[in-house]
Amino acid sequence: MKNEFDYQDVPYDFAHCFNDQCTQADNCLRHLAAANSTSIRKFLPIVNPACFPKEGDDCPFFKSQIKKRIALGITNLLDNVPHKMALQLRRQMVSHFKKTLYYRFQRKENELLPEHQLFIKQLFKQNGINEEPVFDSYRESFDW
Repeated sequence: MKNEFDYQDVPYDFAHCFNDQCTQADNCLRHLAAANSTSIRKFLPIVNPACFPKEGDDCPFFKSQIKKRIALGITNLLDNVPHKMALQLRRQMVSHFKKTLYYRFQRKENELLPEHQLFIKQLFKQNGINEEPVFDSYRESFDW
């Protein structure tokens, strides 16, 4: 499965890899970025060719091209949970993420990465809530 790729999304400091001989090149995000690089940027960070792995070795710089499902917003997350349980869940999330990050999630200033989503899902299960947590919105994104 090929993911849609827009070179404009590549972070400025993301290292590109021009190693066409690498066995993992077809699935590597660094190689994909290099293959789609444009003349707009005159200089780009690259993986040092002197550090390329020996043939047959796994590459320590490999980044998967598989997109991750990112969630945004928790404003309605606890709407279908009984009030007393919602207070407890909120307290547990604030304790885990700390107040600043929790409120950034709520104001949609920070994305909920898959590991954050998993923590909240496990928190729901631990508290006897069988319903899947539903976030405000979702999008697919490369893991830069």
